[in-house]
Amino acid sequence: MVLPLFEYCALRGGEFIDKTLLTGQLMALADIAAITPWSNNSPIFAHDPSPLYEIDPVCMAAKTRISVLASGNGTNFQALIDSVQAQNELKDCEIVHLIVNRKAAYARERARDAGIRESLHGVRLLGTMIVNDVPKHRLTVRKLLDYKKRFPESVEQARLEYDRDLAVKILNDEPSIVVCAGWMHILSPTFLDLLAAANVPVINLQTLQSPALPGAYNGAEAIERAHKDWLDGKIEQTGVMIHYVISEVDMGEPILIVPIPFQKGDEDIETLKERIHGIEHSAIVTGTKMAISRLPHMASQSKDRAS
Repeated sequence: MVLPLFEYCALRGGEFIDKTLLTGQLMALADIAAITPWSNNSPIFAHDPSPLYEIDPVCMAAKTRISVLASGNGTNFQALIDSVQAQNELKDCEIVHLIVNRKAAYARERARDAGIRESLHGVRLLGTMIVNDVPKHRLTVRKLLDYKKRFPESVEQARLEYDRDLAVKILNDEPSIVVCAGWMHILSPTFLDLLAAANVPVINLQTLQSPALPGAYNGAEAIERAHKDWLDGKIEQTGVMIHYVISEVDMGEPILIVPIPFQKGDEDIETLKERIHGIEHSAIVTGTKMAISRLPHMASQSKDRAS
């Protein structure tokens, strides 16, 4: 297996002199793979695509890096955690970061319990001071409301800055994929374009009016709307869908659709919600696995478009 190296780096005898110079996938491989030059053991400095470096086959075991966005209780996020920890459908994966947009989101506690880094978008470092020889960082938390205060004359500009900062924050983790697990914030083209440029797909879960009609219940309170239509005799089943996120809300290409027929007892909406949420927990894991399996193909398509 060979990999062209475009960034400056220095290597000697397969040992990294300064791996902080590595970017992208090489940084992820730095801790698990030995990279050695084809030619000899002398130091090599590369700044063009010509040098090739042999990567030890152990790099093939590099884990798929998942970033998760959530806003609430985080039960779908917990399903992802459980699958990663059990190493079943999401084996060879790791959740590298949970980002929430609500301070009280219980998903944060789930992340802490699992030893996963979590943060409220966004924490900014204002400065550092030394207290008793110990660095103390001054942090501020900016929510969307804070961005609106900074740009009182333009909600659109506030949203653009918020989403741009969110994209940068995510890309700093170098994820392979981003999973929206109950993320109650519409992702703008500003955000999606930055992720697409980095070849990082974003997927989401939604409730459907009908498995044959994706997009009928876009946005919030989809279960409530499906429940009402069933009581009114308009539909006989609903469903959940895992799909790619695009700028049109809940209209991205489906990855997985799971039909859910209504049944006796669903007159109680809480009973229906509990049943749907249970199916969601399975669907988000399976849908994430399916999306991950497509990553090599998507990378190949991106390379073809670039050429």
